[in-house]
Amino acid sequence: MTFSAKKFYQQFGVPFIASVMLFVFALCVRLHYQSESEIATDLTGDARKYFICAFNLANFSAYSLDLSPDNKTAPTTRTDLSPGYPIFLTPFIRTSASNNAFFTRVKTAQAIIGSLTVVLTFLLASQCLPRPWAVFAAVLTALSPHLIAYEFYVLTETLFTFLTLAGVYVLSLSWKNNWYPLSILAAILLGYSAETRALNILIVPFLAAILFFDHRTLAFQKKSIWLRHVVALAIGYVLISGAGHYFVKNFATEQPPVATGSNPKTSDRESPAGDDLQSPQKEDRGTYVSASNTWKFMLAGSYPGFMTKDWEKTRKGHFHAWRDDSKFDRMLSDRSYGLRTLKERVLNDPASYLKWYLGGKMFFRWRWDNVYLLGDVYIYALKKRGFESDLLLRTIHQTMKHLHWPLFAFTLLAPILLLTRMYRRSICGKWHLVALPAMVFFYNVGVLTVLMPHPRYALPARPYAYLMAVAALFWLYTSIKNRFNNSASTEVTPVSIEVPAAPDGATSKTVRPANRRRRKRARK
Repeated sequence: MTFSAKKFYQQFGVPFIASVMLFVFALCVRLHYQSESEIATDLTGDARKYFICAFNLANFSAYSLDLSPDNKTAPTTRTDLSPGYPIFLTPFIRTSASNNAFFTRVKTAQAIIGSLTVVLTFLLASQCLPRPWAVFAAVLTALSPHLIAYEFYVLTETLFTFLTLAGVYVLSLSWKNNWYPLSILAAILLGYSAETRALNILIVPFLAAILFFDHRTLAFQKKSIWLRHVVALAIGYVLISGAGHYFVKNFATEQPPVATGSNPKTSDRESPAGDDLQSPQKEDRGTYVSASNTWKFMLAGSYPGFMTKDWEKTRKGHFHAWRDDSKFDRMLSDRSYGLRTLKERVLNDPASYLKWYLGGKMFFRWRWDNVYLLGDVYIYALKKRGFESDLLLRTIHQTMKHLHWPLFAFTLLAPILLLTRMYRRSICGKWHLVALPAMVFFYNVGVLTVLMPHPRYALPARPYAYLMAVAALFWLYTSIKNRFNNSASTEVTPVSIEVPAAPDGATSKTVRPANRRRRKRARK
C-alpha cells in the first residue's frame, strides 16, 4: 500500500485547513471583543463562588466556599458546588501573580476554548452535511454574540459547552465507525461536563439510546455491537462521575492543609477577601447534584412567565416571580405541601400552565434578552460594551439579532424534515447523523422545561441549534433543486430530422436510411 499525497490531502487536508481558518477567525473576533470591553467587577455572583473554591484549592488544598479567617489556616467547611469549573481555574491561580493576571489568562483561555468549540461545530456538521454548509454552521457559532459575551465572564458556560460538544463529536465518531474505545472517551468528556454543570447528569444514558441503531438506516444493531458501546459508555461515565463525587466529599478532609506562605507562587497574591468579595451566604450553596436543589429549580420554574410583571420595564430589583410568593419558602421546605399547592394552582388556571410548559418555557429560554440587569447578551455590569462601541462588533450583533428567530424556526423545522425524509426513505445515510445533535438539543429543552428556564442555561445548546437550522436550510434547498431538475427533465423537446434530398432522376421512396436497409437484409 503506497502513500498518496493527493488522497491524503483530499481526505484530511481540506478539513484541516478549514478548521485552522475557522479557529483563527473565531479567536480574532473574541479577542477583539475582549479588547473593546471592560467589566465593572470580575468577582460578582457565581463568578465569586467559583473563584473562592479555586483559590482555596490552590492555596489550602481545600474545597470550600468559606474564606480563611487569617489567610493561613485552611477553611474546613466544604461545599457541594460542582467541582469541574473550579478545578479548571486552579492552575491559573497557581501560575498568576495577581488577580488581574488571573482574570486576563482565564478570559484568553476561554476565548481559545470558544474558538475550539467553533471547530468542533464544523467537524460535527461535516459528519452529516456537505462541507460548505458545515462551514456555514460553524460561522454562525463563531459570530454568536451570546457565546462571545459569555467567554468574557468567569462562568461555566464556555467550558461546559466545549466539553459537551467534544463528547458528542467523539460519540458520533464512535457511533459511525464502531470504535468502542471512543465511547469511553465520549463518556469521560460528557461526565466531566456533568461535573461542571449538573444539567448534564443524565445526558450519557439519554444519548446511549442512539447506539442501539445503525447510523445508516436506524435499524437495530446487532446485540454485541450496541452492548459493547453501552458498556464502554458506562465505564467512562462511572470513572469520571465517581472521581467527581469522591473529590467533593473527601478532598478537603483527606488532603493536609497547606499554608499560603509555603507556596512561593501564591504567597504574594492578594487575598480574595477584599471589599467586593465576601464569603457567600449558606443559602447560596448547593448547585451540585442534590435532590433539594432539583426540587427548588422545579418549583421556581413553575411560575407562568417566570418574571415579575414590571421588572422588564423598570429593570429594578429582582425579576424572579417566586420571590414575590409568600408561600414559596414553605413549599420548598415541605414538599407535600408544595405539591398540593402547585396542584391547586394548576387546576385553578390550567390554560396558563399548559401554555407555559408546552411552549412558553421554550420560547422564554430562547429569547435574545438574557433577562439580567443589563439585558441583551450581557450578564454582569460592563463599563464598556464592545457590541456598542465598535463598528464591526455592532454589525455582528445586529446581524445575528435579526437572524435570531428565523434561525430558531429552522431549528424546530429540522427534526420534522428529518423524520419525514426518514419515513419516505429519501434521505442519504450520512444525514441520519443529524439525529445526534438533535437529541442533545432536545435534551437541553426537556431538562430546562422541567427546571428553571433561564436563557443563560440554554446557551450551550446554540451550536446544535445552528447545526440543525443549517441542516433544515440544506434539505429545503436540495428539495427545491431536485424538483426543479425533475420538472425540467420531464419536458419533451421536439427533435427535428433533416431528410436529405433525393438524387436526380430518383423519387424519395428509393432513398432509405442505412439502418433500414440492414434490417431488410436481416429479414431476408
